Amino acid sequence: SRNAFLGLIISSPIVLGFSSLFWYIPLVIIGFSLLALSVLPIFPNEIQVFMKTIIPSRIYTLFPEIGFSNLGTYPRINKWFAALNYIFQKPIFGWGAASFPILYLAKSGEWFGHAHNLPFELALSYGFLPSLIIFSFYFFILYFSFKKISQLAEKGGFSVEIFLNQKAWFASSLIFLFSHLVDIQYFDVRISTICWILLAGLRASMKEDIREELII
Repeated sequence: SRNAFLGLIISSPIVLGFSSLFWYIPLVIIGFSLLALSVLPIFPNEIQVFMKTIIPSRIYTLFPEIGFSNLGTYPRINKWFAALNYIFQKPIFGWGAASFPILYLAKSGEWFGHAHNLPFELALSYGFLPSLIIFSFYFFILYFSFKKISQLAEKGGFSVEIFLNQKAWFASSLIFLFSHLVDIQYFDVRISTICWILLAGLRASMKEDIREELII
């Protein structure tokens, strides 16, 4: 999925270390350039046809008809605009749980189960303030856990296994947040359980004494 590709691109330098960026960024730019040649309508059709013989169809078919002239017509962006409109109408208390599909059906005649953005979904259902509180806590946990990882890197003398585990756990939690800005998998109980395990792990890591993680 596109979420999986985005998660891989973002999380890899976090786990590998920012020293890997000198070769990782050019690699990503080359990959996206090749993909752009096969899907962006600004390039001649002959080039797109040739590039599609090189790039696996499983990849370029994830990005059909990419353009910038009618962004509001894209299904996902259209749902975001609709959700924001509903939020502005009732920003304090929201419309009630699971109200997006009913509201969207009444407006467009199409049924979609959610707004494809978890902060929007919570704000639409329960009001702006609950959504802000929940995701502010999420951001704070990510921030302080990243700060803890930075302290480990500065002090040195740590176990490589512990350090990689800390970075991988942080990267997983960050990607979980990013993925829910463009889709909502949280309604699957398996994924929501993983979310709380990740947050609990970050919180436990933040409470640990950093000296216990250093090799003396």
